[in-house]
Amino acid sequence: MVQPHLLLTALMLCSSPACSPGSPVPWSPGHQLKEILRLLVQLQMTPSHKCLDDNRPEFRLTIQKTEATCVNQLMLQHIFNLFKTQEARAAWDTQVLKELLSRLAESLEPLVKSREEPVFCTQPRLALLKYFRSRFCYLQKEQYSSCAWEIVREDVRKSLSHISDFHTEVSN
Repeated sequence: MVQPHLLLTALMLCSSPACSPGSPVPWSPGHQLKEILRLLVQLQMTPSHKCLDDNRPEFRLTIQKTEATCVNQLMLQHIFNLFKTQEARAAWDTQVLKELLSRLAESLEPLVKSREEPVFCTQPRLALLKYFRSRFCYLQKEQYSSCAWEIVREDVRKSLSHISDFHTEVSN
């Protein structure tokens, strides 16, 4: 039996003019998100276990499956903003970082063009804003150390992975 929340999400995805017959296929997050996740893993330079300590903050992003669609653009935009900083360029492998930023920009382009946002996206938008603001503050507090970057990179990867999983469920 199909889950009601998955049906609702699928209905919302195809309630836009982009889903009407004859229109181009709407942006499909599957491949793009997997590529961005691969690059986030490839960025890892410091083993995560070396950065574990009891003083690090617990970052939590709580997004419901039905909200995954409306947070895509904002999530990708915040990741782009986080990794395009001077501090990020100093911390990460330049080649992988360039590729990550390029993929993020490619993924954002169709989302920006179809800028239709349902009214129910207000809460997830606020949660994302708070989520990324806490990461920027943490990096500043830790003076952009390699461990701070690694903790933020891994946390962002996990959050994006959850959204990717939601999209996979909806598309199946």
